[in-house]
Amino acid sequence: MKRSLFVLVIFGIGVMALLLAGCARTDFSAPVDLPGITTALEQAGLQVCAQEELDWSVTPGFVEGTSLVVGIDCSTFDPAQPEALVVAARFDSLAARDAALRSFETAHRRHIGSSLARGVGPWVIAVDGEQSPDAAMRLREALAVLEGQ
Repeated sequence: MKRSLFVLVIFGIGVMALLLAGCARTDFSAPVDLPGITTALEQAGLQVCAQEELDWSVTPGFVEGTSLVVGIDCSTFDPAQPEALVVAARFDSLAARDAALRSFETAHRRHIGSSLARGVGPWVIAVDGEQSPDAAMRLREALAVLEGQ
């Protein structure tokens, strides 16, 4: 009985280590803000076609956030088929940010298009939606810029 419990605990620790290793994240104190996130998207050639504030007040550690629908050309924007949805949520602690990141990467991950999430400073930036190959490439460029700050 004790051996089974020990094996279960070791297995649980191993799973958590793998989950943490799979979550891309930068230093929590990195100087990132919402205008910087929007600028990185725009510099990668994406336009913000729609924006809505997030209300995640029940999420532990949530401070602020926004949901951005982005595309290469907003003049052809179709709300029923957005090119990509970028959710940016800021948290008050490293633990809260990483918990939200793990939640996205595991239990609550929706497989629509090329989903991904990154921890950038105090922010979780999650990308979802049916992305054209060009939009997906530009999103990855913008995230690389943010991660390099």
